Amino acid sequence: MQDLKNALQRLPKVDPSKRFLKRSKSRLMYQIQLSQNETWLKAFLKRIGLVMPSEAFVAQAKIRLIERISMVRKPAWAWLTLTKRLVASTLVMIIAVTATLFFVEGGQTVSASEDTYIEVITGTAAIKHADKLIWDEITGQIEVAAGDLIRLNEASEAVIHFFDDTELRLAGNSSLLISQLAVSPTFSSQGIIETSLYEGNAWVQTLNVDDGYANFTLSTRDAIVQTLNSTFNVTTSTETPTSVRVFSNDVQLVMLNPETRETIKTFALKSDQQVTLTKFPQTSTITEQDKIEEWVQSNLQKDYEHLVTLRENGFNKLKLSAGTLPGNMLYPIKQAKERLKLAFSFDQEALTETQIEIANNRLSEAIILLQKGERQKAMESLMAYQSIARQVAEKENDDFVTYKLITPHQKALVASLPTTAPIVMVKDALNQAEELLIDDPVELEKVKLKNSIEHLEDVAYFIQSGDINSAKEALISHELVITSTIDAVSNIEDPAAQEEAFRAILSLRNEELELMSALAQQVGMQPSVDTQFAAMLENASAETEEEVERVIALITPIMPNVLIEQIEQAPVSHIDELVAKIYIYKSWQGQQNQINRLLGEEGKNAKSTEFLVDLRNGLDGRARDYLNTKILELERTAKLNKDKAVQRKIDRAQRLRDNEE
Repeated sequence: MQDLKNALQRLPKVDPSKRFLKRSKSRLMYQIQLSQNETWLKAFLKRIGLVMPSEAFVAQAKIRLIERISMVRKPAWAWLTLTKRLVASTLVMIIAVTATLFFVEGGQTVSASEDTYIEVITGTAAIKHADKLIWDEITGQIEVAAGDLIRLNEASEAVIHFFDDTELRLAGNSSLLISQLAVSPTFSSQGIIETSLYEGNAWVQTLNVDDGYANFTLSTRDAIVQTLNSTFNVTTSTETPTSVRVFSNDVQLVMLNPETRETIKTFALKSDQQVTLTKFPQTSTITEQDKIEEWVQSNLQKDYEHLVTLRENGFNKLKLSAGTLPGNMLYPIKQAKERLKLAFSFDQEALTETQIEIANNRLSEAIILLQKGERQKAMESLMAYQSIARQVAEKENDDFVTYKLITPHQKALVASLPTTAPIVMVKDALNQAEELLIDDPVELEKVKLKNSIEHLEDVAYFIQSGDINSAKEALISHELVITSTIDAVSNIEDPAAQEEAFRAILSLRNEELELMSALAQQVGMQPSVDTQFAAMLENASAETEEEVERVIALITPIMPNVLIEQIEQAPVSHIDELVAKIYIYKSWQGQQNQINRLLGEEGKNAKSTEFLVDLRNGLDGRARDYLNTKILELERTAKLNKDKAVQRKIDRAQRLRDNEE
């Protein structure tokens, strides 16, 4: 370094013309702006010494260099001489400091591979790129892009590795189009991916979290499957209806008319559920017999191996991003650099970005420390993360900021790390930070409910693994969220927004109740039941039931149609039987009398819009028209009840004002 400094200072003085200096300045500015990846600056810095500058340092150096050159209005040889010496000494100092801090802090986190490629496991496949008219044969690996059409031959098998760690496995005689490949704007390791399966068998394992953008979509001629973090299998052809099987978490399924592509029905499929999209689809449970199929067994094993690989890679990424850990002798230098970054963050946006970076550093440290068993130090890092998140929440409430503080580590926990008791502490820290960053009371209610349900899922995991003590801790952490914001929802002026809020709260409440019921069954099947834990679970279940009843009582007078759809959803397993009974009669009058008779026997089903729509779709002619009138009457009644409820609220408010006067 000293030799370089001395050599630069000994450069001979020159007296170039003004025209030469002006043109040199313009060309230098142009070259700096043209080089998007700063390769020239990196190459120069590498020649000076064994230094690998960080991306942030290179970007800042480029900006400052452009600013320094553009400041000069009147070129002169004196400026050039001064600049040579100043740049030389400044570069030597910055490079030395940057080299030290780089090796102390650690490199940037390695994101998921930016490439998406197909790997042929057995047999052969063909691909037609979007910009070509001919098919190319594939026998090994080849990169794929949006617009590529893939076709597998008989007895072949291939896997598409997406850049966000999602894997899609195709069986023989399958045809798939990759419609869209986009990176989520909040986190580069998450994808916005759309595919279309024309025919064949596809197994998909997605590993994304909700950041407001990320999503995986697989379409067929009669269905659209959307998901974030789940495993599912889709089978379809041009002649038979699509079948969907879900093996982990939930997927959103949209049933389409294969001729018009119009939406017929939308519903969620949960883990271990399957459905075939016939005229009247019936959801059923995946049996143990289904799971021993060779295709299923093979893919479940590959899913496990994929997760093991991601855990190893994810842990290495976290160690790299965390850098020096608390307790290391170089850790104070890392903290000094963070304080320096804060001091030089002059505007609010830069300050927030720096705080988010530091908070994420603390969380990475916590995960590594927990894996190493250093729980006390990990707790200190978690507390530091929450403290910074609280500072950010006081100034910022933007969704983008929320996702940048939470999503990267949620992704790491979902895709890379196993569910263990210490990791639950990290999930709690993320959930609490998410709640801090939400202003809207209705949205806060939904997030609290979601986090509460997550604790119940942890309870189920610990019961299954036999760790009853951790299950007790998770159940204690599961705080029954009292619906204190129902009144706030009732005061929402926009009817559509109000209805959406009611639906979300009811759906989450019902999901919570279902999980409680499943946990009770799970505990009942244990050979030696912990009586204390069983009592805790029974008490929590009773409180949840009471809260659900309270929510229903509050919503009923305001928006009964929400309850009709969500609480009184009718089974549709016997629709075919009802249609057959109606068509026993050939005359219109006989069919009408039969419809009235059958609806009278159905009880609550006759007041369910979904039930009547399913029955109507099985009929045609005048019978179909008659069911349409029944549906319109039901919707009209629901609207009338809603209007009456609103009028009662207005009258009550008027009476209160009169009493105050």
